[in-house]
Amino acid sequence: MAKRIMSDCSRSMQPNRPVLGKGAARRRVVIRATVVAMVAVIGLPVGLLAHAHLRRSEPAARERLALPPTAIRLWFSERPELAFTRVRLRGADSSEIPLGAVARMANDAFGLTIPVPATLATGPYTVLWQTAAADGHASRGSFTFEIIAGATPPVAMRDTVAPARDGHALIRVDGTGEEPPRLNATAATRWLEFVAMLAVVGAVVFRLVVLRLAQRARLGALSDDTLVEIVDSVRRLAQSALVLLLIAAVWRFFAEASAVLGPDRSVDRLALRTLLGTNWGLGWLVGVIGVVVSAIGFSMARRVRTQAGWVVAALGAMAIVIAPALTGHASSTPPIALSLALDMLHVLAASAWLGALLTLLFAALPFVRGTRAMSAIGSGPLVASLVRAFHPVALTCGAVVLATGLCATWLRLPAVSSLWESAYGRVLLLKLAFVAIVVMLGALNWRRILPSLGDDRSAARITRTAGAELTIAALVLAVTAVLVSTPPPESAERGASSVGPMHTVAPSP
Repeated sequence: MAKRIMSDCSRSMQPNRPVLGKGAARRRVVIRATVVAMVAVIGLPVGLLAHAHLRRSEPAARERLALPPTAIRLWFSERPELAFTRVRLRGADSSEIPLGAVARMANDAFGLTIPVPATLATGPYTVLWQTAAADGHASRGSFTFEIIAGATPPVAMRDTVAPARDGHALIRVDGTGEEPPRLNATAATRWLEFVAMLAVVGAVVFRLVVLRLAQRARLGALSDDTLVEIVDSVRRLAQSALVLLLIAAVWRFFAEASAVLGPDRSVDRLALRTLLGTNWGLGWLVGVIGVVVSAIGFSMARRVRTQAGWVVAALGAMAIVIAPALTGHASSTPPIALSLALDMLHVLAASAWLGALLTLLFAALPFVRGTRAMSAIGSGPLVASLVRAFHPVALTCGAVVLATGLCATWLRLPAVSSLWESAYGRVLLLKLAFVAIVVMLGALNWRRILPSLGDDRSAARITRTAGAELTIAALVLAVTAVLVSTPPPESAERGASSVGPMHTVAPSP
């Protein structure tokens, strides 16, 4: 009796812990994954958001000339888009000096030439430039040069940081005068787009592949009524993701337009049409068309209980998957065709794998456990059939993600040392570390939890481990959002290889 009283007293002294329902538990997982991923996006170094960096110029930065130049020549790390390239020349009194039309060099796709019609007088001058590469990332900067009357005729020299034999240091351009990158909401917006894309593609894969495999399972066979309810739950999740994807895409379009046009030019209809005419604009338009087609497909699936609507949604999802390749590094990494194909397969496989897992955790399992927990057989058998049907999808897509990721890394990194010597490589290593954790959690589910599935206890356990797997996957997407905004080191190599004419640098007094 005394022991019972003491036990009751000890329990009464413990703090009350509210019992969370299934809905509250799911919300807690979503909030945890979102907070962790957003903190990662904000905390990680965004790197250089602009990819077309100025590598060389003629006249060079801080160069002193004996004769006025007849043209300004610029060499960038990536092929600049002429539609978004502007070059201005200002004198010592900040007056604007007229220049000719910007043209691409005949023998160098990364070089631009701008004629200087007037004969420049002696004095200092400032060159202001802005451009954008095919992936839509803008860059801008400025540098100065000076014309000195009676100066010693310039000597032809190449870019270097080593001193010349006469003791005069040579000027190295290497991006001099480029504005430093600014931390903005670009990476966060990309993360939202990735999450929404995963949900849309994952819903389609779950409906057309996972549920079909689950219907063939021996345990927990899906009845027609249960299948209809699960499909409706999956469709509602996908439609919500489409709204988020469309909002993020529209915001990013106007953000990109403002970035590539510059602060002194308004975003008007002509500017928007010009942006849509670039490679980046084409990729963005393909993604928006995919959103519209997917929305039509999901609407058809709601009205007609057939797979026709889901097939239409699958076509739209394919367009959504293609868009990131057309607006990212793949559009400017040679060989272009191979790079685009690898990127599309990588995004498709990752979206099918992690998106189907997201759909399983937040659309299918909550419905199954909520409606059949009080039945005679419980939710365990049906959960087991759904998880076992998802397993081959995860294995296949995981292998494709690994293979395409390795091939894309080989194309974009000039050397193995770039993994730790470049910003792109270090962010990539961080992504690989998180992917390894996701793979280990998946292996844990496969080796230990999957064989024991069949009762309600194991169903609750697989839900917890899948939630942890998705939390780490959210971090993978956060790092990926930073990675797509970081220039690969091959850009510097390619820019340096554009030798062009030698610089002419006047000796220092």
